[in-house]
Amino acid sequence: MTIGGNLTVQGSTTTINTSEVTVEDKSITLARQTGITPTDENASPGGIILQGASSHVLLWSLSGQDPQASSAEANSNGFNDALPKLASQAWTSSEHFNLAQNKYYAIDGVPVIEQTSTTPGSQTFRLTAAVTAIDGVTSFGKQIALTVGPGDINDPVFLKLEDNVISTEQTDQNLIIAPNGTGNIVLNNNTKITNLTNPTAAQDAATKEYVDNTIETRDIVFSMDLTDNQPNSYIITNILNNIAPPNLYRNGTLARILCTVLSNSSTTLDLNPLIVNGTSTAEFVTPSGTAQAVTSITVEDVTVTPSTISTARIIKTFQISGVGVWIHISDATLPAA
Repeated sequence: MTIGGNLTVQGSTTTINTSEVTVEDKSITLARQTGITPTDENASPGGIILQGASSHVLLWSLSGQDPQASSAEANSNGFNDALPKLASQAWTSSEHFNLAQNKYYAIDGVPVIEQTSTTPGSQTFRLTAAVTAIDGVTSFGKQIALTVGPGDINDPVFLKLEDNVISTEQTDQNLIIAPNGTGNIVLNNNTKITNLTNPTAAQDAATKEYVDNTIETRDIVFSMDLTDNQPNSYIITNILNNIAPPNLYRNGTLARILCTVLSNSSTTLDLNPLIVNGTSTAEFVTPSGTAQAVTSITVEDVTVTPSTISTARIIKTFQISGVGVWIHISDATLPAA
């Protein structure tokens, strides 16, 4: 049958039994009723239902709709026409959407998800630069690199996380770890911080080597009495090797010893003139004749010049040599007071 003019069908249901329907119009308008002003209420829920063994739907709802169970008619005829839960003021699809190769998903005309590789079996996709936040995401899979920075998406990147490396991207920029409140930085499993440079400021951290080197190359300073004039070999063998064993220090370590040497002067007192001048004698008769004998000795008071004590001070310098033994380097005599 061919109808040359307009065809108007009035009724609640129109059924077309044909294998193919061709429509020349560019668009299909649903829910527009003759003589009735279109409203969202009248259009809801509306859309497209592709009926198969189950309903494959693309429906729009004004205020949402709970899931609808399959009808008795459908059940009796061996199919399922149940409808999914419909969201409010949104299109709800019961099926997946598959975009063709190199097509993107856009919002308000701006691409937000696009394809980056079309290689079969290894296609990749990415969020575009228009996506500036992913609030609520707790896991987003393996990432090759993660960059962080303030400002807009095109502003300079400050921080980069790639593999097991956290790095700053701006020249001479600090990497700051800032626990909140009194929280600390805790390393688990007895791990170490390595490759530190030598400290230059008071609050800089130091390596074990730096600390050991500082302790084991520090100058050793002490004093001793050297009045007995013991040689340098005696100082090394009996003093330095016991006070500062070379194996506990690094080559090049210095020992400075303040040595004190005491010496005194002597005063000679000749008693003979004193005795001779103060001696009285007398003649006595002996069995064999006469003889002179001392009758008294008188010694006058004598003033004796006291001896003097002098002090010499010498700074002896020793050093641990390249073979790990103390050797004498130099002596420096200090001026007298």
